[in-house]
Amino acid sequence: MVFHRIFGCFLAVLYISVFSGALPWFSGVQSARTDFNYSMALSVKADTGFGYIYLLATLSVYLLVFPTSAKIRFSPRYGNMGSYTLTEGVWIIAGYLSMISTFMIIYAFE
Repeated sequence: MVFHRIFGCFLAVLYISVFSGALPWFSGVQSARTDFNYSMALSVKADTGFGYIYLLATLSVYLLVFPTSAKIRFSPRYGNMGSYTLTEGVWIIAGYLSMISTFMIIYAFE
């Protein structure tokens, strides 16, 4: 569990540096953002798309750092005791899947 939290914190720092333009590896994200901002017709759709990328990145960090909180908030309950259907492991896997999909979208901009 500690490994996933440390990896999630590392991932948060990586996302912040990629989205701020501090890393030269993923320069396509910043160039696409500035190119779309110059054309007024496409800027609204581009901002909505980048908003979803930021949301997906934030979700992956949240699910990796706080899987117990995600279990309490999002997992349905069953039985008389109110046991949770989805455990922390499911939310950690969902965090890794959202991380992979975020990086696939980032690589699409390259």
